Amino acid sequence: MRYLNSYLAFGLGVSFGALAKECTTTETGEEALLVTSPDQLDVFEGCTAISGDIVIDSSYSGDFILSGVTTFAGNISTDAEDPAQDLGSVELPDLVDLGTINLGSVVNAHLPKVEQAVDIVLVQASSSGEVDLGSLVEANNVRVQGSWTTINVASLKTVNQVAQFCGVSGCGIYPDTNPPFISVDLPALETTNHLEVAGTVESVSVPNLEVVGFQEPEIAYVQGLRINIQESEKDLDFDAPKLHTLNGTLEVYGGVSGLSLGALREGNVGVTLNARAPLNVYSTLRTTSHFYLWGTLESIELPNFVDLGSVSLAYEPRLPCNETLYRLWQLVPGSSDPNKCTEIEV
Repeated sequence: MRYLNSYLAFGLGVSFGALAKECTTTETGEEALLVTSPDQLDVFEGCTAISGDIVIDSSYSGDFILSGVTTFAGNISTDAEDPAQDLGSVELPDLVDLGTINLGSVVNAHLPKVEQAVDIVLVQASSSGEVDLGSLVEANNVRVQGSWTTINVASLKTVNQVAQFCGVSGCGIYPDTNPPFISVDLPALETTNHLEVAGTVESVSVPNLEVVGFQEPEIAYVQGLRINIQESEKDLDFDAPKLHTLNGTLEVYGGVSGLSLGALREGNVGVTLNARAPLNVYSTLRTTSHFYLWGTLESIELPNFVDLGSVSLAYEPRLPCNETLYRLWQLVPGSSDPNKCTEIEV
């Protein structure tokens, strides 16, 4: 199912067993329950299923714990304009089905049994902490930002819209800061409309990723693959050995030393490569709408390319030609660029 229902199916009490207890956050008539302290959560003691929304007030201090709840059909969020800076750990140890959780500042997020969700947004409050989504299989959006000590998404297979993992909040590159670099390990991920890794990321593992960018009628905007990494002593090497379909955009910026896409067979993609580290590129892509190769280049091999559309080359340093570079420069006729490679016979 490409899109999860905005509110996960909420069955009759009998479907939860004889001891099930369904609760709602809107019994007071308010659109959402505003919680200002942990003791307000005591009202949900004994609940196994909750419907409605909970907003964690900016004044909230302490942990947020809901034990025994297996289904939450609604939204758990911090204040969008002023997230609670003293929110500690969010613990939902028994939750299996989740609507949306959107936390603008949190120390730890432990949701170890959640299998499906609509949206998950977690922004770190400090320079350490853990994210445990170890049972999550499918979600519409998964956005995790911050220098987390551990990010467990070992079962995540499908992200219908955006899968985003950033070493800093905001997903930018900030050369004057040096937070811990994170590892992004997605061992089960197979499909997503958009994958972004950005900021202080030292490694990415996507051994089973097959499709990025859905070209289907219900997908309004095809996004693609974006890698934007802060430079460090150890630049990032990105390898997606099973990625056979890529649509939308392919963007590489910053401290990226390797880009290997050796299984590409299909796609409609616009490419921009502008690395600050010496970049080694290998890809079996065949066609692109545009191909912009800028920044620092060490090597490039595109053995299968047929039509790259508009081509712009402005890399450094000047390199000896291999077959790929020779053919690329042939697509920029009459160029007097000093970086033009030394021609070879092919």
